Amino acid sequence: MATAVKEPDADREKVSLEPLTEADLREFANPKFYFASRRWAAEACGMFFLMLIVYGSGMIGDKDPGTISTGMVAAAIGLLLMGLVFAFGKISGAHFNPMVTLAYALRGALPWRRVAGYWIAQLVGATIALLVTHFVIGGAWTIAVAAPSSNVTAVGVMFWEAVLTFGLITILLSVVNGAMNVGQMSAFALSGYFSVVILMFAQYEGVAMNPTRAIVPAIFANDYTDLWAYVVGPTIGVFCAIGFAFFLRGRGAVGLEKTLTSVQGDVEGILPDKKDNH
Repeated sequence: MATAVKEPDADREKVSLEPLTEADLREFANPKFYFASRRWAAEACGMFFLMLIVYGSGMIGDKDPGTISTGMVAAAIGLLLMGLVFAFGKISGAHFNPMVTLAYALRGALPWRRVAGYWIAQLVGATIALLVTHFVIGGAWTIAVAAPSSNVTAVGVMFWEAVLTFGLITILLSVVNGAMNVGQMSAFALSGYFSVVILMFAQYEGVAMNPTRAIVPAIFANDYTDLWAYVVGPTIGVFCAIGFAFFLRGRGAVGLEKTLTSVQGDVEGILPDKKDNH
């Protein structure tokens, strides 16, 4: 039987997300493929649909100029992200971005052994999305490559990717914190942030905030011109956001169990008959 997670005493300083109980390890760090595969499937599926909009909108716009506007893309991604978080948040935590996965691991809410699996699943989802849009819509690989306007240098891309990713991760770490009592309501915060950022910066610097989004088409198109900026920038943003999170809230988390559920999902709770009780 699962033991309840006890909150630290009110007069005791909260210094860490640890220690984890036996129940925590079973519920949120279970290494069994039965549970891990469902988290991977959720991440791959969510990434697929997000990239379907990202890559597909560019290819449709190239074939039929004027049919897809930046506002339409911003609204589509924002609304889709909201739906995906509600759909898959309970399964995997709805990361859909290697920078989000990295941030959770650095914050101490995600076991490092899970990171590679999430990253591979996200890569698979993005790759399938690019293949589908390319062969069904018919656009060139290069159309999907993340690229800034002619007025922005690679260093400028790196700067803006760092700034925008910092904002994304800061908001995310705030809303999944158990003390906020918002749970999957983080979907509204994330969808709003993405919509505004895409609307304001997509035409200027490309807006990735997600290295996988940039890496996949760059490989297929053999175009690595600004790829480093779309990888280094978000990484810098993540580390800055983690430092800011520790400054704001210290090393601990109020409502630990709820925080871990938001980060990891609770696929074990959805499939209790398969729960590992050892």
